[in-house]
Amino acid sequence: RDSGLVARKITDNPRVLCASPAWLRDHGTPKTLADLADHHCLRLTSVLQWTFDLDGQPTSISVDGRFSASSVESVRSLCVQGLGIAQLTLWDIKQELQEGSLVAISLADVQPQNLPIQALLPTTRYLPLRVSHFIDSLKASLA
Repeated sequence: RDSGLVARKITDNPRVLCASPAWLRDHGTPKTLADLADHHCLRLTSVLQWTFDLDGQPTSISVDGRFSASSVESVRSLCVQGLGIAQLTLWDIKQELQEGSLVAISLADVQPQNLPIQALLPTTRYLPLRVSHFIDSLKASLA
């Protein structure tokens, strides 16, 4: 329970709602959290709810759709193919956003939560210099 491990934040990896241009053209772009009920949501099999920040407080909604998958790659592929809206992390879809095969969706009433990327360390005392340098280099390269 108290393992003595210490988590050190490296950077954020924000969640992003996204869909293909074809999905948005054919089904419209949701504007609010409630609008997601009118769309097929593509989700990871193990993730039954999507969590958002609403006025600084977490709020979750159950999501449903025609498909779910056990891998991020599969959900991303289904989304690119125009089969619904997905919530993935920015790093998972960065290339697709740049290419235009996916479009980020902003909702007026909520923001997707950020997922921190953290290094888990045995302690902050007696941390070998090379480990500290590695974490600092990783943090700088991910910024």
